[in-house]
Amino acid sequence: MSPERIYLDHAAGGVLLPSVQKEMLRYLVGIQASPGGGHREGREAREELEKARQRVADFLGAKEAEGVVFTSGGTEAVQSAIHGWGGSVGKGTLYLSGMEHPAVESAARRLEGGGFILVRVPVDGEGRYRWEGVKAGSGAGLVCVHLAHHDLGTVQSIREAGKFAEKAGAKLLGFGCLVDTLRHSVEGAAGGRQAGGGSASGHGESAGNRGAGSGGGGVEKKGG
Repeated sequence: MSPERIYLDHAAGGVLLPSVQKEMLRYLVGIQASPGGGHREGREAREELEKARQRVADFLGAKEAEGVVFTSGGTEAVQSAIHGWGGSVGKGTLYLSGMEHPAVESAARRLEGGGFILVRVPVDGEGRYRWEGVKAGSGAGLVCVHLAHHDLGTVQSIREAGKFAEKAGAKLLGFGCLVDTLRHSVEGAAGGRQAGGGSASGHGESAGNRGAGSGGGGVEKKGG
């Protein structure tokens, strides 16, 4: 990045923290074996991978590290979560606004083409979700929330979204930044981005690429 320019698009990609750079060099230069290998180097790589999985789980307040799935980036994470949910329930209702990330919109429309119902959540003039008046559908549901919008910078209330998901008996998919499921708060510049960054996501076996990925990812929890 040019030192003569002020870079503001941290929602798409940001400057690595020096500590993250140092940590990543361990894997780019030192530990290079496949974690699936049965030899000593492979076992060492697997151990490091599982340590990373546990660190992500602890950061997110997840009950178990096995629930942390690493992907290559935000689009894969979000679409895997949405299509995985759709495949598991067969039919149901998706709740999302009209200003979602293209990765979410395209996945939702594909499910709609297969018989799923899309319920649009209205937003106000600042892009905040307005949950009042949104009717809950019957059966399985998935509430998709763009927690920190990549264009507007609007930060949604995960608590309000969780309340609606609980009322609708739906699962909650938060993406676009890191979600602390214990405190119901949004860490907009967490996990490896320089302060002032836009979004990071709790996804990715490539999570170290920017400390916690970029653009958007998925952390799924039920209810509030």
